[in-house]
This record gives sequence, C-alpha cells and structure tokens, in this order.
Amino acid sequence: MGSILFVCTGNTCRSPMAEGLARELFGKTDVFSRGISAQNGGTASPQAVWVMSDVYGIDLSGHVPQRLTEADVYAAEVIFTMTEAHKGHISKLFPAVCDKLFTVGDEDISDPFMSDVDVYAACAEEIKKCLETLYGPASQ
Repeated sequence: MGSILFVCTGNTCRSPMAEGLARELFGKTDVFSRGISAQNGGTASPQAVWVMSDVYGIDLSGHVPQRLTEADVYAAEVIFTMTEAHKGHISKLFPAVCDKLFTVGDEDISDPFMSDVDVYAACAEEIKKCLETLYGPASQ
C-alpha cells in the first residue's frame, strides 16, 4: 500500500496518533495526517503526546496540526477517516476520491479532545486495534 492519509477534526489527537502508530507498528513511512477543521500550526494535544510516548514509545512532540487540502486528498493512495462524518465531508468535497476513502474502524473513533489521559489511552488502543485489523498484528 502506498501513501496513507489519516483524517480527523483538528489533527491534534486521533489522526496524529494513528499516523504515529502506523509508522511505528507496521513500518509505514509514507503516512501523514490532517484535520478537516485544523488550525495550521500549534502542537498535538499534551495528552496525546504523553500517551503515545508513555504507552507506545512514539514521539508526537514535533507534530504540527495541518488543515486538510485538496492536494493532500489527491496525493494519498488511501484515506482513513476517524468517523463516518469525516468520510462524508471529504466525499462531498472531493467525489472523485470515494474509491480510496474509508473509515479506520467499523465504528466511529470518539474524539478524546479535552479529556483526561485515560480517555486518550483508550482512544489510542482503539485506533491500534483498528490498524491491526487493517494490516494484521505487528510483528514483535
């Protein structure tokens, strides 16, 4: 599989965690993340940075949130959204990419934004399980 794009709302929690997990667990290097309503700049949420570092050994401290662009959508070989609403939004704006647009799981990945670290940890684990369903368990 070629380049993978993960999309959430603000690109501070779910999609950067998915990007980090895909890179680390499966050796995916052509992976990036964006947010439908992201404000360009800033950082990943502190809770996401902490959970990814403490639980998975993945460094998100350098992540800079970025808004989804037309170029991003067409550059990706496959696009995984965190919710059906994200998928619907992208398919409405860019109907030509519907064949490469999927949700990461069978059910929406709930947004942990502004929650405590336990909620972020549960979200990261849910994303990890979805990725393992898509790619198979990581070889240890």
